[in-house]
Amino acid sequence: MIAAGTPAYSQARLSSFDAGRLNATRHIDRLKTNSIAGNGVDQVTPLPLMEKFRLNIGDDNAVDVLLTVNTDTDNSLLEAAGLTDYSHIGQYYFGRVSLDNVERLAGCDGVKTIELDRQLEVRNDRARAEGNLADVQTGLNLPSAYNGEGVIVALVDLGLDPNHVTFTDGEGNTRVKRLWNIAASGKLKSYTDETIGSFSTDNRTSTHGTHVLGTITGSCTTTNAGNDFHGVAPAADIAISCGDISSNSILKGVELITEYAKEQGKPCVINISIGDNYGPHDGTDTFTAALNEFAAKDGVTIFMAAGNEGEAPISLVKEFTEGSTSVQTILENNASVSNSQALGFIDIWGSDERPLKLFLDLYENNDLTTPVKSYEIPANGHYHLGQGETWQSYIEDTPVLDDELFNTHYKNSLIGGYANVDEANNRFHVDMIAHLVPTTKFVYSSTTRFGLRVEGEPGQKVFIYTPMQYLEFTNKGKKEFMQGGGDGCISNMGSGRETISVGSYCTRKALENIYGPCSVGEISAYSSWGKLVDGRLLPDICAPGQVITSATNYYYAMVYRGYVDQTTVKKNNVQTPHYWSNLAGTSMASPYVTGVGALMLSADPTLTTAQIREIMQTTATIPENKTGQWGASGKLNAYAAVKEVINRLNHGGISGVTDNARGGITIQHMGGNTYEALSQDEASLRATVCTLTGSTVRTLTSDSNEIAIDLEGMASGVYILTVEGARGRVSSKIIIR
Repeated sequence: MIAAGTPAYSQARLSSFDAGRLNATRHIDRLKTNSIAGNGVDQVTPLPLMEKFRLNIGDDNAVDVLLTVNTDTDNSLLEAAGLTDYSHIGQYYFGRVSLDNVERLAGCDGVKTIELDRQLEVRNDRARAEGNLADVQTGLNLPSAYNGEGVIVALVDLGLDPNHVTFTDGEGNTRVKRLWNIAASGKLKSYTDETIGSFSTDNRTSTHGTHVLGTITGSCTTTNAGNDFHGVAPAADIAISCGDISSNSILKGVELITEYAKEQGKPCVINISIGDNYGPHDGTDTFTAALNEFAAKDGVTIFMAAGNEGEAPISLVKEFTEGSTSVQTILENNASVSNSQALGFIDIWGSDERPLKLFLDLYENNDLTTPVKSYEIPANGHYHLGQGETWQSYIEDTPVLDDELFNTHYKNSLIGGYANVDEANNRFHVDMIAHLVPTTKFVYSSTTRFGLRVEGEPGQKVFIYTPMQYLEFTNKGKKEFMQGGGDGCISNMGSGRETISVGSYCTRKALENIYGPCSVGEISAYSSWGKLVDGRLLPDICAPGQVITSATNYYYAMVYRGYVDQTTVKKNNVQTPHYWSNLAGTSMASPYVTGVGALMLSADPTLTTAQIREIMQTTATIPENKTGQWGASGKLNAYAAVKEVINRLNHGGISGVTDNARGGITIQHMGGNTYEALSQDEASLRATVCTLTGSTVRTLTSDSNEIAIDLEGMASGVYILTVEGARGRVSSKIIIR
């Protein structure tokens, strides 16, 4: 994983609310105050906390927001309430609103929920041998070689070097057709293949995307760069959204990419090696739901990195039974946080609407047998514990649980949040933040501990998550407490039904000091996974992610970590060096699968996301002694997946000759742009010609068992020809020249 330097979740999570509730406006007031504080107007929130939250407040004194609205809501009402620079898909809107208008927008008719934009974090030699990828690219025993032709591969990431030699064709021309650079303020700059040479994000914070894109579609081989580190789909066109990786920016990038793919009439695969561990993990939060709306579009398939928290004790899953109706754990500050304080978010979800009973237990002097004080968290509404002056804007008008003992141990501290039944999924939810600064007398790391205890009814489940940057769930060696584990650490934004989540396994036992131990062929210890409330086991598929060689930019190669190979290319009489490096993570596995998705679409551009997922899973190699960490299937087999696509389509290649036994229909290419279909079993035939995005452009019918299909005069491009009768149908990809 390459950390973006920002938390997996921002203050936004505490600012998510049901706009129809009585306390909505009070909550927004606190949001506005805290947001202004982050700009130095009034220091009411601890500065380190605000730096972690990184709210996107621009010179216009506005913030990015995500909305869920009623389907019949008039856009003009939202505009009148102050929503600007917005886009939407279905009922999910993402745009910008001034701090002065936040409350007004929250009270607008039709607005169901409103949340702040949130910052997220970013999450190939031997890998090429896995799944017989080379056999696909050379066309071994296949109708043709498949290298991503006719497909757009797209990336949403921090930043990258799009002018790396590996993103060029055989003549040295860029394959990057479009790039959008999106700033945190929502400002957008667009580049085409003619202007891409002027773009660069070659710095320490923008190295991730170059490596990821190189795995998907790097084109360098021994013939043009002195190495064989080319990617999975080296002939595909490239589209990129980069820059800010907040939720709004990601959605905007996906929107731009999908619109571009539709304009080009080509299927599109999108890789998003970004994620977080905060949310319901069921696809119902506003951001994930909006992302899935895009993923459900025809011609678009989105692949998601599963996350790199497989070993981190940041999730707890417990099903209550007759003999066990409670679970408890100790909240421990992560090693990345100073021992002088504990800071973090905790997200607690039930399996249904039934309330859970929650307690915060304070222990002294490392005696974990009996708490000196237990604080019960209310089952609905806001709550807080602590009276620190720095938190007055947050705790105003909220109930106090108990403060005297807490303030003895902690100064300017808070545990607070919101409890309710989430309307999007009808699940009980407790949103919690902890910021603990000990007094001089007590040091959090050695003398006091906070425990979290949850009680429920038999048959209920509880799911507890925290981002790994801040807190951990530990048992401190006590059997009474539950240790956090990997089950449930799957990325929240990768938990939607319409996207494909990807885990990582090891293909090279190297760099263990950096990436941890791993046996070749085994699941990477860091690879995230989880069984969701609806029973799904994720990730959907696993691929090589440890250790992967791919393209890298100049800064990363020379300053940050070094490089494993380089080549120098002369362009415009200037010798320019280009580099490759090793990285590991599900961020490296996801682009491998994205590239294979492009190969599958090269064979059959009509495939849906559901079909791609099903074929990948049914043709996967199942590892011996498979554990839950492998997710729903096993190791992606690229060759088997593409071959299965061809077997199901049963066509002879891109030229368009297809034979199929269904209905006894055969299609024959007669030369030029004319075809003929014949059936032994059908009394009438219907021929339909569609674009790769599903738009019908021509329909022909015949009252006999044969039909002549003359496509002269149609615009050049790739189309899908379908011939069907009463008993069967057959489809073929054809080229109009």
